[in-house]
Amino acid sequence: MHKYDEIVQLKPNCRHNLSTYFPGITTLPKVPNPKEALKNYEQEQKQRALERAIRNQKRVVEGTIDKENLKTEKGKLRQIQANMRKHLGDNPQLRRAYRREKVHGSTSKIDTPEFLRISNADKSNRNTVHAIQDDLNLIPIEHRDKLEVLLKK
Repeated sequence: MHKYDEIVQLKPNCRHNLSTYFPGITTLPKVPNPKEALKNYEQEQKQRALERAIRNQKRVVEGTIDKENLKTEKGKLRQIQANMRKHLGDNPQLRRAYRREKVHGSTSKIDTPEFLRISNADKSNRNTVHAIQDDLNLIPIEHRDKLEVLLKK
């Protein structure tokens, strides 16, 4: 097996397929036109750039906590995905691989306690205001005037 590896010398990312050749049965693949191969390569690189853009935008969407920004960023993601669909429609030799668009190593923000706290921000703000008012009512009356002067500054 070692000598076979030395003879074949397949490198990483090599797209060769190893199969048995039977004379008269096996058909050899067509040699692509160099200009067409270069055009396909350029289109493939554009696809990879769109996949990177989709991954980056998914990270932005995942990190966004403001509802208005979230809506805007999701719109940007949908636009990039639409660009990908159009690009693949214009180039039928390319295929979409969703695994290349997936963001790895991240957690869903919905599962994190921070998101749950922020999603209840309106409720927590009201609770905070009520808690502050309750604490202010505990301050003795003679000190409230001084506090009001400080708060006005």
